[in-house]
Amino acid sequence: CIRIVKKHFLIPPFLRFSAKDGFQISTIIHTKFFLNLSTPFCISIPFYINLPIGIIAMAMCAFFIFDPDYLRQKAKDLKIDYWGLFLLTASMGSLQVVLDKGQQEDWFSSSFIITFSIIFVVSLIALIRVELTHQNPIINLRLFNNVSFSSGNLIMFVVGFCLYSSIMLIPLFLQTLMGYSATDAGMVMAPGGIATLICMPFVGAALAKRDGRKIVFFGLLIAASAMFIMQGLNLQGSFWDYTWPRIVLGVGLAMIFVPLTTVTLATISRNEMGNATGMFNLLRNIGGSVGIAMAATLLARYEQFYQTGLVANINPYSPVWQMRFGELKQALISKGIAVSQADTTAMGMMYGAVRRQAGALAFNRIFFIIGLAFLVIIPLLVLLKRTSHAEDGGMGR
Repeated sequence: CIRIVKKHFLIPPFLRFSAKDGFQISTIIHTKFFLNLSTPFCISIPFYINLPIGIIAMAMCAFFIFDPDYLRQKAKDLKIDYWGLFLLTASMGSLQVVLDKGQQEDWFSSSFIITFSIIFVVSLIALIRVELTHQNPIINLRLFNNVSFSSGNLIMFVVGFCLYSSIMLIPLFLQTLMGYSATDAGMVMAPGGIATLICMPFVGAALAKRDGRKIVFFGLLIAASAMFIMQGLNLQGSFWDYTWPRIVLGVGLAMIFVPLTTVTLATISRNEMGNATGMFNLLRNIGGSVGIAMAATLLARYEQFYQTGLVANINPYSPVWQMRFGELKQALISKGIAVSQADTTAMGMMYGAVRRQAGALAFNRIFFIIGLAFLVIIPLLVLLKRTSHAEDGGMGR
């Protein structure tokens, strides 16, 4: 895997997307064949399917992937950083608990969240101290002295933040506000992954001839544009209205991931490539977790904010209100509902409409914030070292 990262051009361009886009195809299969089944066992089938695939992958790694000679020689005298491993597990594990349960537990109003936050802070401080003094640290924090590497990691953190939060928000919008089924929401998401899949070979070919920073620049602009388009989503949109912004986002992401990975790791020595790739992927995943947690929190806060504003401006004596309320009431009465019950039901339907509108406004605001996040990290590209195809070929020497 290290050699693949160092010399990505050894992989045919049409295969470079495989590891990143297989999940897009699985999204369609999962929602189409399993989520409509009713029994708990059937719903869990997609997760059990991962077990034999994972076993096969482990076996193939054991038989076909070998460390290069310099790593084998280094491993002979290697002392395992047990304290670093323990502290890394404690800090990252507690952080995940805080992010996953924060909104559910009302964040720092909960002693549960406060406890795990303290564990995270203490473990992280201890981890930094141990890793800076250990002879063979499990993560080499000194790599962040490299400005290009640090900038690339920060960009990937924000990209992970934006990507994972958008992946959470779009299906949530469709299923909670538009009444889409899980299958239909998956079908809206899938074309974005297919767009990424199609564009990856062209991005790989362009990366061999062009400055990777410029490709990432245009990718960030396209991704930001997609999020600003999503800011205009409303409750009257069609399937295509929700699908084509996802396609635009998929094109932008295709222009970000591989070029950013290549440029970020271009200045890392061969001996430190394993450490560098590990931290790069870790920060992307942490960014995703932070993005999902923040998106969920902002969604709840903005829904309350907009609902309060909408309700405050509703006048029950307004002709528009009375006309709409009367239409709903008459429709209910025509279906055989009693007049007294029709009043209550119509009022509940009006309140539901207000909540849906507040929800749509909340989603739009968060999409706008994600778009801004894509734009904010663009200046960091100037801190990345320019790479060429020749440099890629000798990366890590």
